[in-house]
Amino acid sequence: MNVTLILIILFIGAIATWLSGDKLAPKTALLTGVASFIATLMLVAEAQSGTDITFLAEWIHSPTVYFALDGDGLSLVMLLLTTSLTSLIIYSGFGNNFGNARIVYALILFMSFAMCGTFMAADGLLYYIFWELSLVPIYFIALLWGNGDAEARKKAVVKFFIYTFGGSLFMLIAFAYLYQKTGNFMISDLSRLNLTDQDQF
Repeated sequence: MNVTLILIILFIGAIATWLSGDKLAPKTALLTGVASFIATLMLVAEAQSGTDITFLAEWIHSPTVYFALDGDGLSLVMLLLTTSLTSLIIYSGFGNNFGNARIVYALILFMSFAMCGTFMAADGLLYYIFWELSLVPIYFIALLWGNGDAEARKKAVVKFFIYTFGGSLFMLIAFAYLYQKTGNFMISDLSRLNLTDQDQF
């Protein structure tokens, strides 16, 4: 099974949920969540059997960036956790009457898509992109459907966004610095670098 199938299911499911309207959105989202969980179970079974589940394709030529996805023991566990919880989160929302339900369910699926991409990314820049993409739906879900009054929610999400985005800029700078030493962002190559104490600092 192609490792990208999980991302494709979640991304297309998010679009389909958004287009399905408020009435069908919960069912469409739940179907997508369950499908992604089943695909994850199949992927884990293939990895356990020794099948190579790596996906690698050059994405950008200069700088060298690969659309590279892989799964090790930890990332596969996180993938299972994400896809199983996505289905449970969607199912738990069935009793609530959300305003613009199609948007909230689509955002949940898009968040799951970005998180799964983060866990499977084998290229540093791809990891960074998925990481930043996961912040967008969280921001809107907390802002529009979070607890408390609108002003309190707005203050909380602005702080959340500044802290997470600001902190991750240092990660982007570190990736750019390490790129100068390896010529690519592949995490396998970055992890083999023998860095001095000054480089590590």
